[in-house]
Amino acid sequence: MSEHKSVYLFFREGSSDKVYNVHLVEGPTGWDVRFQNGRRGKALRDGVKLEGADYATALREFDKTVNAKIKGGYTEQEGGVAFSSAELAGQVTGFRPQLLNEISEAEALALGPDWLVQEKHDGERRGALFEDGAAVYANRRGLAVGVQAPIDAAFRRLADVVGPLTLDAEDMGDHLVIFDVTRHFMIGPDAPFRERAAVLAHLDKTIQNVGLFEHLRVDVPTPLPEFIALGAHGSFRRAGAEGFVLRHADSVYTPGRPSSGGEALKVKFWAEATCRVTPGRDGKASIGLELQDGVEGPWVPVGNVTVPPNQPMPAPGALVEVRYLYAEPGGALFQPVLRGVRTDLTEEAAQLVQLKYRGQGEPAAGGPDGP
Repeated sequence: MSEHKSVYLFFREGSSDKVYNVHLVEGPTGWDVRFQNGRRGKALRDGVKLEGADYATALREFDKTVNAKIKGGYTEQEGGVAFSSAELAGQVTGFRPQLLNEISEAEALALGPDWLVQEKHDGERRGALFEDGAAVYANRRGLAVGVQAPIDAAFRRLADVVGPLTLDAEDMGDHLVIFDVTRHFMIGPDAPFRERAAVLAHLDKTIQNVGLFEHLRVDVPTPLPEFIALGAHGSFRRAGAEGFVLRHADSVYTPGRPSSGGEALKVKFWAEATCRVTPGRDGKASIGLELQDGVEGPWVPVGNVTVPPNQPMPAPGALVEVRYLYAEPGGALFQPVLRGVRTDLTEEAAQLVQLKYRGQGEPAAGGPDGP
């Protein structure tokens, strides 16, 4: 039976609070699939997915659009909290990561003495939570994921020693680098970073004493004046580090990203972009890359990247993280390096606006990142 259908979807994460409505309606030349999207409380933008089709074709497009949005974290509940789906392979956890705005290296080094510094590690964001005998790990979307068994065993052993824990870390594959802690018997829920930094130092000693260093490592913060005196920013750059992170000593852990500035900031030595994979050049160990010009806009090619011998060939349509020096006019990436496949993001992260162009100080807001 041919009938009109409408679905009203919501998404809320960090500073994002969006609405996406999808309608299957009969038009003058057949069945149409139309949508409205935008920020909640603002005027919504109208668009068309399909026009003048037979009902079966339009219904398939309607279902495809709805499923893609649900896969991206939208829900039919106005709370708009991302939920489990088979494609995202996870359930909602209590982990909501703090996301940082970027500043230049010069701006960072000019901050005052009440700032603490850590290396920005080149891994995948990982929350680690332990309560009531259960260990849960989450990606940057707050969805449950797995970790390697030795990491899990080490984290459980640490929790046996110190009690219930919530850690913020980077998953480096065979070990976690812990850079923040939001639950521990030594601190309250609104502890400033100076207190959390002291707990990190305590955890570092505990991990060393219990013999868990192979799989759990702690990045103990360094005061900015000491960091500068040691020339650590230069050492990080020479060692190929991704960058460094600064947190004000009085800052509390706040999930999401502020619209600008903030008391937790990052410096990135390289630019990064999340891209969608297209077929590469025939006979070459490479893949094509493309970015979308606006959430409902066209996909724009941004060049190719070589796939290292130790990485599997990403399939067309997959999302990958690429490191590059800058983008040329038109979007081509200069000296791209493939970091790997991103399974914790959706196509909405692969936006052209994230690119950092030659001579541009910082990439535009809106691109994905880790901490």
